[in-house]
Amino acid sequence: MSLIRTVAERAALAVLTEQSLQHVLFVAGVEEAPLRYRVYHPAEALGLLNITSQICFYTDQNLERAADGAGLVVLHRVKATAQILDFITSTRRKGIPILSDVDDLIFDVESARAIPWLNGRSPNEVDEFLEDVGRYRTTIDACDGLITSTSTLRTEAEKLIGIPSRCFPNGVGLRLDHLSQAAVEKIPFSRDLRMGFSSGTNTHALDFGSIELAIAKILEQFLKSELWMVGNIEAPNSLLRFGQRVRRIPMLPWQRLPQLTRQLGVNLAPLTLGNVFNETKSQIKWLEAALVEVPTIASPTQPFREMIRHGENGFLASSPAEWTQCLATLLQDPNLRERMGKHAREDAIEQLNANRQGQRYLEIFEWARKLGSTSRRSTAPAAILPERLVKPHALEPYDLMLLDQRTSPQTITSDLSNTVPVEFEIDIGETKDIRLDLLFATHNGPGANVEVRLKNLTADSLNSDAIAKADQISEGAWAAFEFRVGPSPGRYRVQVKLSQSDTTKKSRVALWADLSGNHFYGEETRTGLPCMRLWVDEGHAVKAPPSSTAVIGVADQVVARIRFALYLYKVDGWRQTTARLLRFISRKATTARLKETCF
Repeated sequence: MSLIRTVAERAALAVLTEQSLQHVLFVAGVEEAPLRYRVYHPAEALGLLNITSQICFYTDQNLERAADGAGLVVLHRVKATAQILDFITSTRRKGIPILSDVDDLIFDVESARAIPWLNGRSPNEVDEFLEDVGRYRTTIDACDGLITSTSTLRTEAEKLIGIPSRCFPNGVGLRLDHLSQAAVEKIPFSRDLRMGFSSGTNTHALDFGSIELAIAKILEQFLKSELWMVGNIEAPNSLLRFGQRVRRIPMLPWQRLPQLTRQLGVNLAPLTLGNVFNETKSQIKWLEAALVEVPTIASPTQPFREMIRHGENGFLASSPAEWTQCLATLLQDPNLRERMGKHAREDAIEQLNANRQGQRYLEIFEWARKLGSTSRRSTAPAAILPERLVKPHALEPYDLMLLDQRTSPQTITSDLSNTVPVEFEIDIGETKDIRLDLLFATHNGPGANVEVRLKNLTADSLNSDAIAKADQISEGAWAAFEFRVGPSPGRYRVQVKLSQSDTTKKSRVALWADLSGNHFYGEETRTGLPCMRLWVDEGHAVKAPPSSTAVIGVADQVVARIRFALYLYKVDGWRQTTARLLRFISRKATTARLKETCF
């Protein structure tokens, strides 16, 4: 079935939107899958109805201006800041409906304490997470109403905090469907006995653990079966005996997941049962597999029960015995797998297509208009993000693919100057359009204008400068630099320095770096490879090239860490530096303990 249902339906909806909604402002508080499903996908769906959208990060200083002309403002997972609360107040005074949007149970501190993955986390990590829950709650309380990703989440919101709510399910994005259709056309249905489990975060170890015994039995029973573990998940020790039949695949850009998922025979979507947090999670794992005609076995939480017709477009399994039975049934019958996968795609497109999603958003808008701007009294204490933690941020792009990244700061580079650049190398593959994000350290002072250039190592030529202004350069913040490279893609040297036009040195500025390699400062080679995110045109990125790395000696590592500690002292003082060190040690110990207890 086409995503565009009928010409008549679209025309009727277009008439409705002309009378009501013309423009939506989305304010994003997080990135990755939540940003795609809760912001970019709705924006695509509304675009089919000739409704324009603008997307800003919640720390953007121009939110007031961005809201001009908006008929609706939606804040997805936005923490309360002084600016955000002022923005909500001014938006409501203008008579513009303003709604909060969440896709997890992150609005009630007491309920959040029961989140399974908090078990075993350090006390500091738990406290920081719960503080953020309080900040989400403060934002939600200030808005007119709440949009949730599942009906169970809506029920919990109305029960726990008494806010008017509506459900907008995670649905089919246009680009996701295009990539999924291409994968189906390119890759034949797999008759291999291949099971797949994917995890975008490190919070699903307990979920996989709930089916570990069933997986082991299947691997023993079906000698040609395989398990693919994709993303932030490690194979448990109990499965290592199966050798190469248990395959570990690192995180991939979301644009590549349809082709990977299409190669599976069965998609696994387990959730530990008996806790409200998992009961409120959406059916994305079923949806993404369904779009490439791969059947899913899932735990019978409410969102999965709403989409999966047991035995027709997927299976529901509660116990290890049921998981074993369902897996055996699918693996020994490829015709059933193929038929079930096709039914799943038909249901996904029928119920969650972009056009229907756009109509759902229009209905939410009509509901929001009737809520009015009556103030509601919160039952929770206000929690606001400290001003020092409010940073500018280069929002993750939707039309580019993440080719390479280094995001673990362990030290800092040499200070930037307006004469000698800090340099390092990248490989951009075959692309011509790139965006390079860099993570800045400003020694706790204001930023300064920064220039970034790309030097083609083959042609020995320079691309035009990309400049980030002082208000984009902030301590611990990502800044984005966009380039259209010349006719010779491949390996480039990145040159970063202060702008020549910035004659007054406003603060010490450096780049955050890890200890996987070196950077160059003039003729010198110095420890620390700058943290970066490299985004490219997905049509030209065949594969991700390896990052430029080098073996760093112990002495150089010690010097780099001392430089890092001195930097932290200058920024935060000895007390905060010591606290940060203790948190780092605690995280290391917790990670080791979790590997032992979960696997």
